[in-house]
Amino acid sequence: MLVVDDNATNREVMLAQLTQWGAEVVLADSGEAALQYLTAAIEQDNIPKIAFLDM
Repeated sequence: MLVVDDNATNREVMLAQLTQWGAEVVLADSGEAALQYLTAAIEQDNIPKIAFLDM
């Protein structure tokens, strides 16, 4: 799962909850960082199935 939020506290809360449920989580602090991660993930054929995006 990919979590994109500019607020560090929100990212940490989501990370804690999702990993407690057994999810593999990647955090991004901006849209730009998320796009960089996704570009690399596509090249590695490891695209996250779910993304949580902050407004």
